[in-house]
Amino acid sequence: MSNVSDAKIVSWLRHLDIDRPVAYALAMRCWQFPAGLVTTLLIAVCFTAELQGYYYTISNLLALQTFVDLGLQWVILHFASHEWSALQLDARRQVSGDPVAQQRLAGLVVFATRWFSWAAVIFALVAATAGSWLFGRASHDVAWRVPGCLVILLAATSLAIGPRIAVLEGCQQVLAVNRTRLWQAVTGSLAVWAAMLAGTGLWAIVVATGVQIAWEIQLVWGSYRAFFRSLLSVTPKLDWHGEVWPLQWRMGVQSAVRYFAFYLFTPVMFAFHGAEVAGRMGMTWSVMSNIQLAAFAWTRARAPRYGELVARRDYAALDREFFKASGVSLVALSAALLALVLTVMGLARCGVAPLESLAGRFLDTPALIVFGAGQIPIHIVQCLSVYLRAHKRDPLLGIMVVSNALIGLTVFWFGSRFGPLAAGWGFAAVATLVTMPGVAWVWWVSRRQWHTAAPAMSHEAGGR
Repeated sequence: MSNVSDAKIVSWLRHLDIDRPVAYALAMRCWQFPAGLVTTLLIAVCFTAELQGYYYTISNLLALQTFVDLGLQWVILHFASHEWSALQLDARRQVSGDPVAQQRLAGLVVFATRWFSWAAVIFALVAATAGSWLFGRASHDVAWRVPGCLVILLAATSLAIGPRIAVLEGCQQVLAVNRTRLWQAVTGSLAVWAAMLAGTGLWAIVVATGVQIAWEIQLVWGSYRAFFRSLLSVTPKLDWHGEVWPLQWRMGVQSAVRYFAFYLFTPVMFAFHGAEVAGRMGMTWSVMSNIQLAAFAWTRARAPRYGELVARRDYAALDREFFKASGVSLVALSAALLALVLTVMGLARCGVAPLESLAGRFLDTPALIVFGAGQIPIHIVQCLSVYLRAHKRDPLLGIMVVSNALIGLTVFWFGSRFGPLAAGWGFAAVATLVTMPGVAWVWWVSRRQWHTAAPAMSHEAGGR
């Protein structure tokens, strides 16, 4: 009887296109959603409305990493996946296979490590300066300086470790990476709850970042120490300027502009409408972003697989796997966003004071609906982007810069004057009328051209 039940479960998971790496990614997001509700409740109980605003604003300042990351982690993942099609991991977790591919992969690791070491320093300086300017203008008596500076230093350390994790993902070690991320989420939540209940205030975000780094160090220098040692023992050979840079600068520009499209909401509300409104905006955006990332796991976890299929020119399998995963993820996203809106509406009308107070920490219902509607086209765009970049090319520069800049401008213009609902309308309108149609058109044209021409992609430099 047990074997029959297990077989049905396996069959059901396969029907939903859930393999082990995706299962861990979904488990992490499934943990984060109820854990996020617990965190939200504790914030409502342990934090003042102003402190909540500082908490989420600091979280958004950490996203300034995008300006120094310049999209390179995604570039690393896609380049590594192409090289990995000629490599494998032996029983000692050392890289073996084609010597040329080993040298190219080693060159990618060396270059990325140097880049992100400098990027971490620049990020720390920029984030500290931005935080001092933004919080220095506020009149609240909140002790933000020491925990704020410390969390920036910890985030900079995590940024420096990031490229090695991207290499592991590209080399089909997604299972181990997603398993680590699950444990990061679980232990991080438990640590944050303990810190909040202990009355540590903003130090809770320091605890969360510290737990994240501990797991990353264990993964890179613990589980995969032999992996990186074997790569660094060969002579690195990679034409960064000719191969990586054409894709990197396109993704870098998009990554920088993306900050203004997706991380400007809370700082704008903090600056123009106060910490309390910023807190409601931050909590709403945080929960919705986690939902979107959970749905995106179906597609993102398969990015290395898509890169291998492109390297082998198996475009039929690429399309089949991509459309199945993306379709399931879109249905999951829509259902989860609807559940969030209905849950907050129910809490607001349940007649139980603590639960009504919890609902009050989110934006009101119209704003929830508008922001949720805007997540749908953005999700479609992200799935299509993974497909295109699996070819080690990125033809999205123009449309993404224009649309993200428009989102940022509308969020700032309408949000600063009229508040969160107006910012949400601007975000949803641009995403639906500009971003999604533009990216879909570029995807359609590029897919037809690339798959008809069928160029050799494994060692080809390509930016467009």
